[in-house]
Amino acid sequence: MIDFKNIVALRESIIRKRGEKDPNQYRYNRDDMILFETVKDLSLPFEARRIDLTLLCICTSGSCKASIDTRHMEFSANQTLLAFPGQTVQIHSFSDDFDSIVFCTSRERYQSLLSQTQDIVPLLLYCRH
Repeated sequence: MIDFKNIVALRESIIRKRGEKDPNQYRYNRDDMILFETVKDLSLPFEARRIDLTLLCICTSGSCKASIDTRHMEFSANQTLLAFPGQTVQIHSFSDDFDSIVFCTSRERYQSLLSQTQDIVPLLLYCRH
């Protein structure tokens, strides 16, 4: 299972490798949200993994074939992939020029946002299926 703590640890190890001075420059206001400017920072799993975080992936170039809960999809530049806690995500393949911006939030942050925004629930349910 991929949870938010693993993502934060990954981001901090990337920052140390690059020799950047301020590891908090990539966090936004809280410890339960994080933004990766490029998917190249992540090691994408090619086996199916259940996630315990909310994942928003905005493709900036190239294309990617993936599945969420066994639903196959392909997304390319200017398209998004949205996955919620408890779903199973698998990357099947991606093009050589594939890149995207990845935004992650913890399960707790997702649940607090969901409980505070009742007007958006129908939209989220539509996106999930």
